[in-house]
Amino acid sequence: MKWLCSVGVAVSLAMQPALAENLFGNHPLTPEARDAFVTDLLKKMTVDEKIGQLRLISVGPDNPKEAIREMIK
Repeated sequence: MKWLCSVGVAVSLAMQPALAENLFGNHPLTPEARDAFVTDLLKKMTVDEKIGQLRLISVGPDNPKEAIREMIK
């Protein structure tokens, strides 16, 4: 039984890269396709969602965690 479980785990780990490539493969978008996608997405978003996107916070060298904590207070 342990052998069967070990084989199952090994096979599932070996299959992950192949499945990921099929599902999320490298599909570069043309500029026209990208613009169409963005335009369609913006049409679906509410005004509140669009405003929320303007206030996303990211942590990095220009914006350390301490500065973000102070902005939130």
